[in-house]
Amino acid sequence: MIKITQEEQSSELQFDKNSTTKGIIDGQSFEISNANKLGSIIDFNDSSYNLDIVSIDELTKKVHIKINGVSHELKVEDEMDQLLKKLGMQRGNGIKMNELKAPMPGLVLSILVEEGQEIKKGDALLILEAMKMENSIKAIADAKVKAIKCESGVAVEKNELLIEFE
Repeated sequence: MIKITQEEQSSELQFDKNSTTKGIIDGQSFEISNANKLGSIIDFNDSSYNLDIVSIDELTKKVHIKINGVSHELKVEDEMDQLLKKLGMQRGNGIKMNELKAPMPGLVLSILVEEGQEIKKGDALLILEAMKMENSIKAIADAKVKAIKCESGVAVEKNELLIEFE
């Protein structure tokens, strides 16, 4: 079961991972119909609501939607997130980032940070081109840049050290 919550409210939306057209909002069933590129319609409590997905951020597990034109930012938790939370071991708690290594071979197109710079989780650190695609490499935790070990325009191998953090 995938759980979606709005941080400032206690409402909870749940989807079975095998069905994204039916779910539960605060214990009551709903159904999504007429899904298309422009949006979907949610049938809930004998009423219909227009649903548009504005953006999905997989890194922070946040979804920005509009329901009848009103914006909402939602937090998504999969089964593993829910289990870790139940055990008091939420993902991301206490993560310390010591270094950034190349996740794949590629060409460093640009470095977006400087030595000594304070960065926040989710900040873009550099752009790495791999297989003719530009990949924005982001911070997984708050840190301070200690040393940049790569250069723009230079090819790197998988697991090559790119940036060190304090």
